[in-house]
Amino acid sequence: MRPTAYEAVMERVDGQGHLLGFSVLGVSRFKQPIVPKLNS
Repeated sequence: MRPTAYEAVMERVDGQGHLLGFSVLGVSRFKQPIVPKLNS
């Protein structure tokens, strides 16, 4: 897992740093949608 610019969004990466997906933590606390920019 690797952090992003948004503290609630973590990128899932493999051993070589390739992006596999992402996780959003604490979704229920958001009142507005978030639109993270993922590094690819």
